[in-house]
Amino acid sequence: MSRIALLALLILSCGSLRVSSPDIERILTAYVTAFGRHPSDEEEQSAEAFLQSKANVHGEAKPGETSWADLCHVLFNVKEFIFLN
Repeated sequence: MSRIALLALLILSCGSLRVSSPDIERILTAYVTAFGRHPSDEEEQSAEAFLQSKANVHGEAKPGETSWADLCHVLFNVKEFIFLN
């Protein structure tokens, strides 16, 4: 599958769960889609902190779609996503 197709799947997975879904469920879905695995505890905490910081930057009470798009963009640029082992 091409990198572009994987990016499309990642973006869709970040938005595929209802906005009312718990953030952790959306984070798990994004990691499984991008990397084929669940995030480590540290990655989970980092993703939650990143989302909250982006929500603050965007003036959102809780992470909205702009914050989630930012997280998907970050995951797309992780070396694990870019390179095959």
